[in-house]
Amino acid sequence: GLHFTSTIIFLTFPIGALLEVMLCTLMLFISITVLWHYAVGASLQQTIPEELRRATGFFKIALVALIAFMGIIFILPVSGMLIALLATTLGGRILISLLILFITFCLVYTLYYSAKILKSAELQRQTDFSDFSKEFFLIWFLPIGIWILQPRINKLVQPVSAGLDEEEYV
Repeated sequence: GLHFTSTIIFLTFPIGALLEVMLCTLMLFISITVLWHYAVGASLQQTIPEELRRATGFFKIALVALIAFMGIIFILPVSGMLIALLATTLGGRILISLLILFITFCLVYTLYYSAKILKSAELQRQTDFSDFSKEFFLIWFLPIGIWILQPRINKLVQPVSAGLDEEEYV
């Protein structure tokens, strides 16, 4: 069954076309995820009292860096050759390693920021990692976690988006 199906797919589609479809699907998933993080951060920021709001500067920089990195790696065909060329020198390897560390930090920070904002909006107080560690891991495994988190986010945002107080909404 599976071997026959995969054989038909590989015989019908050239490998290059299949890889392009996979890359486009991956880029679409990453883009939707990054936009979801931005939507969570921006919309829940409004539900938090002014004294508890977090600065959004680095959060926005991290999101832009993730999209830019994805664009450079996946879209530009020259980037593969450039990375291969850079990897031949020690300085190039260090540069690539630092870039990967920075992008990894940006990714973890967006997870952290989204989870912290969500829990702060729910509790209406300052939170630390022990308060929002569950949300952090649910966001990390977003395809599963979104089924648990999105209804909670909708409940928090709905009174704000309708322009009503929570008492009026209930």
